[in-house]
Amino acid sequence: MTLRRFSRKLKIMEKALSTTDYTFANLVELFKQGNFSEVLRIAHPMIDKNPNEINLINIFGAAAAISGQFLLAEDYLKRALEIDKTNPELNNNMGNVLLQQKKYHQSVSHFKQAVEAQPGNCKFYSGLGIALMSIDRINDAEKVLKTAVSLEPKNPETHSNMGALFWEKGNIKDSQKSCLRALSFMPDHQKAKSMMIRTFEAHNPDQGVNFPTVLANREIRKINLEKDIKKRLESDNISRILEQADDILAQYDPKLDYPESQTYRRNQTRLNCHRHERIFHEHNIIPKFCFGCFKVQIEPRTVVELIKLFLLFDWIALEANNSRKCIVELRDGVPGFYKALIFCSSLDEAKLIQNTISTYVSDLIDPNVPCLIKRGCSEFSISYPKYGRVDNGFTDGLMVYPDEWESIENDHDDQYQSDRSPFGSPTLKGFSLSDFLIIKNWIGYATGIGDTSVDVLSIKQIGSNRLLKAAAKRRSKLMPTVRSVGIKNSGYNIKPINIS
Repeated sequence: MTLRRFSRKLKIMEKALSTTDYTFANLVELFKQGNFSEVLRIAHPMIDKNPNEINLINIFGAAAAISGQFLLAEDYLKRALEIDKTNPELNNNMGNVLLQQKKYHQSVSHFKQAVEAQPGNCKFYSGLGIALMSIDRINDAEKVLKTAVSLEPKNPETHSNMGALFWEKGNIKDSQKSCLRALSFMPDHQKAKSMMIRTFEAHNPDQGVNFPTVLANREIRKINLEKDIKKRLESDNISRILEQADDILAQYDPKLDYPESQTYRRNQTRLNCHRHERIFHEHNIIPKFCFGCFKVQIEPRTVVELIKLFLLFDWIALEANNSRKCIVELRDGVPGFYKALIFCSSLDEAKLIQNTISTYVSDLIDPNVPCLIKRGCSEFSISYPKYGRVDNGFTDGLMVYPDEWESIENDHDDQYQSDRSPFGSPTLKGFSLSDFLIIKNWIGYATGIGDTSVDVLSIKQIGSNRLLKAAAKRRSKLMPTVRSVGIKNSGYNIKPINIS
């Protein structure tokens, strides 16, 4: 064979390989392997050739959804539903995609169609139950989720969902029982573990429960914390607390992670914010209640300052028991990462709390940490910038509630009859397992962005750096999330923070 003929044959072979027709079975295998980007790449030209192939479009939509491309997934699933609007798998996937986009009412509709088409499928009932919870139809959600449990009594996901439902009803004991049942079938079920952690903040588990999470939490709560807040906020003492908690966690080895939301709440009151959020997303109006909601926002510059505020909030007893949270906030369009918030029911109350908290922050943390008053939720001010304006003089510029919105809000409440029982978490003193896991997440995040303040906690006291190593494992998970919300777009660059 001549060199010319060999080269020609090689080109033919290369062309053939590059145009190989993949089968649907190939896509399914790639999907099972978790190679969703490859599924999207291969399936796209296949759909162009076979635009009416429902299974092909469905797997493309599912891969897009898992990859976080919800609008793309919704677009393709709509195409498939135009071909077969009663297909249960299509409706279930569409329900999940809409649920992720907070299009709750539409999500309920698609889950219902999936259930009607295939009433014996546990998965469809579970999806419908979660969607009904999202629109505050708790009693209906409970009936649906009980059906899901009856269909598959050993399914850990259904028991975990029941745990979430009981939590929403304020039934902490039953929430714990459902989560423990889920964990008995799947010991590493992360959703059930996270829910168990949340219940600790509101209710001490029964003494007879022999579960690593329960035991670890009980022991961590025994850590002696100095009554003197000044000593408690010293870096050496914070390091000691973290080191002791880390030793306890290693001893019981419950293998828990706190949810990726990176939030922490203390003294959280039930203000039915799900309702307010839903009104905003469905009608693009701000609920009347929110116009009377203000927040005192403290803006720590390092993770160590955030942890100090975290402990300070635990110590301060506000008369109104205001809802408070410390947070590492990873949201697009919202500047700043480290934040501490105290929510107030009026501007006067916010001014009073601002004066009080500013004194504590100045004396115990750093006088240069900003302590500001802002209007309610950040999501609102993104769409309506004037809503969030509260100048230093508290004079004018505040957006007022438009009269024409009132009828829209009333019609919404007529449509959604909430049967959610009011529930507020009690004030808890002392250090808990969930406290430790959240702070560990924060340290992992701080390490990932180069916040060198964490060295004060890790190197000084934690000689083995075990806590830092454990937290750093989360970098691979956290940093893609950080990049996805666009740090640089918020005015922050990933670079070491100078704390000198």
